[in-house]
Amino acid sequence: MSEHTQPNLRIGDLLVKEGFLQPAQMEKILKFQAEQETYLPLGRICVEKGLISARELQSLLRKYHKRMYLGELLQNLGLITQAELEHLLQLQKIEHKRLGSLLIEHQIINESQLTDALSLQLDIPRMLPSLELINPRLLQGLDPEELLNQLYLPMHRHENQLTVVMADPLNQDLLESLGSRFQCQILPAIAPASELRESLKSLFKELHKEKDFVIEKESNPFQLEESSESTDPTATAVNFIISSAVHDRASDIHIEPQQRYLRIRFRIDGLMHHKTDLPAHVTPALIQHFKKLAKLKPEESLNPQSNHLQAEIRGKEMDLRIATFPGQWGEKIVISLLEKHSTLLNLERIGFSPVNLKTTQRMLDLSGGIVVVTGPTRSGKSTTLYAAMNYLNDLDKALVSLEKPIVYPLPGVVQTELSGQQSPAYLIDSLVEQDPDIVMVQDIPDTATAQALVRAAVMGYKVLTSLHTRDLASALFHLMHLGMAPFELASTVSCVIAQRLVRRLCDACKVVHEPSAAELSRFPLESVDPHLYSFYTPMGCNECLFQGYQGRTALHEILVMSDPIRDALISGQTLSAIRHLARKDQQLVSFAEDGFYKATQGITNLSEVLRVSPLKESDRQTSRSSEEVFALCTSRLPNPLLDPSGEH
Repeated sequence: MSEHTQPNLRIGDLLVKEGFLQPAQMEKILKFQAEQETYLPLGRICVEKGLISARELQSLLRKYHKRMYLGELLQNLGLITQAELEHLLQLQKIEHKRLGSLLIEHQIINESQLTDALSLQLDIPRMLPSLELINPRLLQGLDPEELLNQLYLPMHRHENQLTVVMADPLNQDLLESLGSRFQCQILPAIAPASELRESLKSLFKELHKEKDFVIEKESNPFQLEESSESTDPTATAVNFIISSAVHDRASDIHIEPQQRYLRIRFRIDGLMHHKTDLPAHVTPALIQHFKKLAKLKPEESLNPQSNHLQAEIRGKEMDLRIATFPGQWGEKIVISLLEKHSTLLNLERIGFSPVNLKTTQRMLDLSGGIVVVTGPTRSGKSTTLYAAMNYLNDLDKALVSLEKPIVYPLPGVVQTELSGQQSPAYLIDSLVEQDPDIVMVQDIPDTATAQALVRAAVMGYKVLTSLHTRDLASALFHLMHLGMAPFELASTVSCVIAQRLVRRLCDACKVVHEPSAAELSRFPLESVDPHLYSFYTPMGCNECLFQGYQGRTALHEILVMSDPIRDALISGQTLSAIRHLARKDQQLVSFAEDGFYKATQGITNLSEVLRVSPLKESDRQTSRSSEEVFALCTSRLPNPLLDPSGEH
């Protein structure tokens, strides 16, 4: 018997065998499992602890010819509890219904979540049944009533294989019937019944006398082809993908070839969302079409390439950056989407709490010094830099910038775009000869640039820049790593603004929510009286595309280079000691506190704050009550940084 068919291997054995866990780790996991009051599947524990992803677990089970039951999979995904599963299994014996139907009837999960779970369990693609993604000729001669009753839709045919998207891919009678009708192998895909029903009703506008369909396509809001009448199915699919991404407010499109299908995902409000899968055979043509749009070398597939283009999509002027990267099953492509804003960014509108807004404005009003905006990738640093430049943009000041690329046009600012691998270092010294008052350098890529900025600050110029780091402490460490001595940091940097982005609750559908004591205890606060505030949770509606969120806002931590902080830096104190000092000396508001305040305002919710906030256990040494945090964030407490008599 091969190792892949041994029936007695348990999941724990497989995890150790395949190297996901060491034997000692497995012993700890089994002990943890035994200590729980309610049963937790071993797979779920490993997934929750980040030892293996749900998809990796499913792949492992398939490798050894094992299939996880739907209930256990939903537990591993954290969608149902053991008690809920046991209750539904008892009901199943009485009502003789499928578990999935009972889950939806009892509103434990929704139809979309069930579809995702079945796609994962059965290892079949989830496809969007959209007209732009199918071959209309496959519909000729089909009875619309049958399609609506059976809820299936032929999507693609390639050689002797036909991909059919179905609400019930386990319907063997239908699969056999379709195989006989089309005389080919049927490859099932899955979609929610409601999506299929809606698509089928809109797909077929008229019936021919012979029961053939006349299909009318809506005009595409996005078209990069020279001919707007292009009937190339690949061009149609590409246009649909990009147009849908703009409609869904996506910042990025991920085209990801897999072994047996092509996965399309959108990044919306910072998180990845599955859009659709496509049959694997469309991958080469789709990839080549994207490369053609971006004027990339079509024959180059072993090395990354990138380029950008501009297009009007759904009435919006958009910049698209298309980047390729080689992968096992074909080149991965990421398309970054950026709308050209016609309105200038404003500090008051990018998410600062009242106290952090006043602090930022005060630091910008100082005549010199370096203002550093820091955060991980996609944390809104460029938005803050542009809003700061807009705040400083007066007729009596000269503003210049070095950017790569120029993201927003700023009237009155001389903006220079760096090309290729240019470092801004050699341009900064020339730039200060242009007699500026304020210099903005979008990023500090190297030591030479850091030293050039120090020279500009020492000469009295106001400098704005950004760093890719996790938080305040790592920003200070990185600046020293780039060659800034502690005394240079202390004498030239006026403040560091660290930020993270959280999703904004949809105002149309958010509902009042009472947080649990366990959720509140995760915040480093002395005490919280939840009855003093109104907290909210997302629901999902048409306005927010059923996400529960619309857009993002920022959480901030601001370290001002006050005299005590300067002395601590120069004397070589640790970064944690400097943070502790900032909490006491200048009432530094942490990410968690800023997020807690914004949750009390209904801007976001507590779980979203906890998702993005790096919680510092050391902050508990300087913890505050929720009332103090609220008063501090709203500038109702005295703050030494905002006292006009206390110049730092």
